[in-house]
Amino acid sequence: MESAGSGAFSYGFALLALLLLGIQRFFYKVAAEWECDIFRTTFAFMITVTGLSVLFFLFRGTPVGGAGFLVTVGAVNGLAFFAATTATMAALKHLPAGVVYPVARLNVLLVVLFAVLFLGERLTVPQAGGVALALGVIALLTRREAQDPVRKLKNRARGLVFLGIALFSGALAAVSSKYAAAGTDPFAFMALSYGVGTVLSLAPRLRRFGERFPGPVDRSLLLGLFMGLFNFSGFYCFLKALEEGPLSLVAAITGLHFVMAIGLSVLFFRERLSPVRLAGIALTLGAVLLLHF
Repeated sequence: MESAGSGAFSYGFALLALLLLGIQRFFYKVAAEWECDIFRTTFAFMITVTGLSVLFFLFRGTPVGGAGFLVTVGAVNGLAFFAATTATMAALKHLPAGVVYPVARLNVLLVVLFAVLFLGERLTVPQAGGVALALGVIALLTRREAQDPVRKLKNRARGLVFLGIALFSGALAAVSSKYAAAGTDPFAFMALSYGVGTVLSLAPRLRRFGERFPGPVDRSLLLGLFMGLFNFSGFYCFLKALEEGPLSLVAAITGLHFVMAIGLSVLFFRERLSPVRLAGIALTLGAVLLLHF
């Protein structure tokens, strides 16, 4: 049975993860506005987290047990998180932040369902209401965006495809993190996971060797560095929260970080929020809150 102390410990780490990851996700919007090359920014982001994770792992000197499990869960997490990261930044080039962030963060719905079906976590009546509300939000926001006459049909369709990839990949990354938190050293796991992401971010460069990348080089790399710093701290807090708390609760709390990302997008980029999108954000917030109980 979880003690009151461990529950508070888990909740504190989850709130820190919410804050740090919310700022990091806002940088996705900055990357889209600055027209940075996605893969260059992602490479700087991934290699920053990988390097920090390796340094902290070596400094701690913790022995690694179950190397096969570590490699498997790290590779799965790295692939999933890389896909979610690049798909989110790509979706933001075609869809507004008020649509992308709420729908992408509803991967908490998939995470909760997985926790109930496969981890034995119980779904309360409020959580069931949150699941139903979350489905309604997805339908509301995607239907509204599909009917938006301002955007070209091709760009809308492409943005929705990227958004779907981000949704499912983000859920897979969260689930694999839960398994890693329970059976591996966090820094070893982070080093392997983000190492996979670093290698994947190099692939487009190898295919286009000698070509000039679009977007400003210095901004792309600097933005990737800041993404890495905030993500390293936030993801570590997320893993620590998962050590003590249930997957459904921790994922739901950290899922609130999209609200911060949207607020910063409105504040710094004056992005317009229509009544439908505002309603979608509010309903998403309500869905995630219901999933806490």
